[in-house]
Amino acid sequence: MLPPTLLLSLALGLGCDTIQLNSTEYYGSAVLKYPSTTASHFGLCCNFCTKCHPPRYPGAACAAWTWDSATQICRLYAHGAKSRASVTCVSGGINMPTPAPTPWPTMPPTPPFAGCVDDWDCALAGDCVDGKCKCDAWAKGPQCTTLNLLPVDTDVASSDGVTMGYHHPTFSSWGGRSELWSKAEGGDGKWHGFVSEILCNTSVDANKGVRCGLQPWQTSSQSTHVVADAPVGPYSRVGVALPREAHDTTIKRGPNGEWLLYHVIGNSPAHVAWASSPHGPWSPVMDANNPNAPRDVGGSSTNDPSPTLLANGSMLMVYRSSDSRAEPCSHEAVFARRCDGGWNASEANCSPPLLTYLHTAEDPGVWRTRRGWHMLVNGMPGWGCMPKTAQGGLAWSRNGINWSALTLGAYNSTVAFKTNGVVTKKDMNRRERPKVTTAADGTPLVFWSAICEDGGCRKTTESGSGSLGIWTLAQKFATS
Repeated sequence: MLPPTLLLSLALGLGCDTIQLNSTEYYGSAVLKYPSTTASHFGLCCNFCTKCHPPRYPGAACAAWTWDSATQICRLYAHGAKSRASVTCVSGGINMPTPAPTPWPTMPPTPPFAGCVDDWDCALAGDCVDGKCKCDAWAKGPQCTTLNLLPVDTDVASSDGVTMGYHHPTFSSWGGRSELWSKAEGGDGKWHGFVSEILCNTSVDANKGVRCGLQPWQTSSQSTHVVADAPVGPYSRVGVALPREAHDTTIKRGPNGEWLLYHVIGNSPAHVAWASSPHGPWSPVMDANNPNAPRDVGGSSTNDPSPTLLANGSMLMVYRSSDSRAEPCSHEAVFARRCDGGWNASEANCSPPLLTYLHTAEDPGVWRTRRGWHMLVNGMPGWGCMPKTAQGGLAWSRNGINWSALTLGAYNSTVAFKTNGVVTKKDMNRRERPKVTTAADGTPLVFWSAICEDGGCRKTTESGSGSLGIWTLAQKFATS
């Protein structure tokens, strides 16, 4: 048994990483176990908090600590600009002075655009004419890397009071997407969308919403069918397609007209349920070895799935997983892999995953135009752990596997609204889950995103007078 003074010497003389420190990533807390219950260990715990930082958050400082002699555990609580959340000291500990926050690092200057050679230099979103990019209607900027979005019309409402895509007066939601059910295929000519609704708790009736925040998404999400006459909506609520737990809802069409509802269960890999019409009934793809459980689709590590069905019958699956090469404050990264066997391919039918670019990102949304492939992501937390407000990322590819570097600023958390003909802008707290609804030729029509308007994103109930809480926004692309 090592005496406390020796342990302290080791910890402070050889560096913090010489002692086992297991941080809990989301809440910024760390746990340090000692091999003795000697009373003076509280001094070691205090000194460790004073001198060391949790290694998961370089630059973040320890704000408080507690020592539990019964369990021999010293708990360190991180606080600083690079931790995702501050945690207050629990009873029995001693609060340390809160350190001054670490300033956000300055983004390295973007080199001036030297001109284009071909459409690759224009993000596959425009033509290169005399060394300058002439962007397609949906994009803008010197390199066509910014979405060209129209103000959101707030004056139009559906019969059940929904506005701005799917801001429902009763139900909260966190992203979605729609597809056309054309009359040529025997449909109704309407746009059918599916969104991830979040209920306040598991006791709430699935069809009697009570608005709440994002916090219970892993236990109280359901995939809900919505419908509109136009791709931008507003969308009326039809009913629950997949009961909770079903999150990360993404609707796609199969090669034979199937409706394919990709989703995750809690924080699980991707699953898919299919139906011959948007009204169901929905049949999940089940595991052959466990007929009572849905089977993973596209690989065991797929989260935030964004599949694309190819003409040759294979599937391109782009998704979020983790990789230690990503930014230090988050290991979230985007991968791509091709899968034989169609829209319900298992991991055995998929190529090894390929990291698309070295930048932290989640929530990929992929679509294909006549020029190539495009990907929007929530590029959080960005270079040097910057805030999420300006981190909409865009990447492009000619084959869906080999991608450009991620460019930031494709969109941000500021939304332009038009009310009674007057355009105003509002800064949202968060804007995530980017998805695109396209025309038959791949032209972008509608940009979908999940919105948190105020600071109550993760609360179980919404807060603030007149708060819109969390909801799903549909916004038109410019078409000319």
